[in-house]
Amino acid sequence: MPRRRKIVEGNPYHPRDVNLIDEEGVIWGIYVGGCIDERVAWGIWEGAAAHAHNDRKSPWFGWICILHARDVLTPTGKPSNILLHEYAHLLAPDVGHTAKWKRIVTELGAAKEIERTMRLNEANKQAGSKRAK
Repeated sequence: MPRRRKIVEGNPYHPRDVNLIDEEGVIWGIYVGGCIDERVAWGIWEGAAAHAHNDRKSPWFGWICILHARDVLTPTGKPSNILLHEYAHLLAPDVGHTAKWKRIVTELGAAKEIERTMRLNEANKQAGSKRAK
C-alpha cells in the first residue's frame, strides 16, 4: 500500500514523495499551492485545479502545479486523477487533450479525467459565451 504523506501547500515535491513512478523522467517537480513560475497569474487557469508546464520551450517544462494539497493524493495515498491528468500532459507535451493524451491518461489509470475534462471544457465555453454577451 502506498505511503500517505502529508502534503503542504507552498512546497515543491519530487514524484516519489507523492507515490508517482516517473519512469520516463519527465517530471522536474510538483509544486503545491500555486504555480512554480510566480509570473504566471493563476487566473489564466480559471476553473482548473492544476496545470502542467508542458511546453518544451518553457524553462519550467516538467513542472506540475496543483492549487490545493487535497488534490495531490487519494485518501489511500495514491496519486490523484488530477495529478495523473497533468502527468499525462508531460508525457504528451505540446498537444493538449488530444487522442494521444487520452490514450496516456487511460494507461495511467485515470480515464475518468477524459470525461471530466470534456465537461469542464463545455462549461468554460458556455461561460465564455455568456461573458461575451
